[in-house]
Amino acid sequence: MPVTFTESFMLKKEIRKTYLQKRLDLSFQDFSDQSVLILYFFNQIKFNSANYLLSYSPMNEKKEFDVSTCEDVLIKMFPSLEIALPKTNGQLGLEARIPQHEKLFIKNNLNILEPLDGKLLDSKLIDLIFVPLISFDRHGYRVGYGKGFYDRYLRECKSDAVKIG
Repeated sequence: MPVTFTESFMLKKEIRKTYLQKRLDLSFQDFSDQSVLILYFFNQIKFNSANYLLSYSPMNEKKEFDVSTCEDVLIKMFPSLEIALPKTNGQLGLEARIPQHEKLFIKNNLNILEPLDGKLLDSKLIDLIFVPLISFDRHGYRVGYGKGFYDRYLRECKSDAVKIG
């Protein structure tokens, strides 16, 4: 029997709630252990090249993994790598900005840290994308925070960009 839109939406809403709570319930030690495992598995990935990475600033209050550790690995592999960060551009839009000043960040209306300024990066140039998520299934479909910013933005990116959640 096919799943209706309402059932699908409710399923995602329940997954979002359940798995975010599981993450929030992690002890400091468990969170640290999981972060070490994520970095270990990240180090197993073989990248051919990368010029541009779209990363993100983790939300500590939601116990998001600190992707800066993976950024450091990539910078050692590809010294000329440029790192862009997402910036909201309107109610439901997202753009990639390469920060011009490392210290000039502001929290947006969703309490997410984003660059105050920076060079706009064409989405078709991005080679790697770190995508925040709450959960994913065995087919790689993600459940994010429910606003659809990344879902819309990823459709603009080149199809062979590597996406890591």
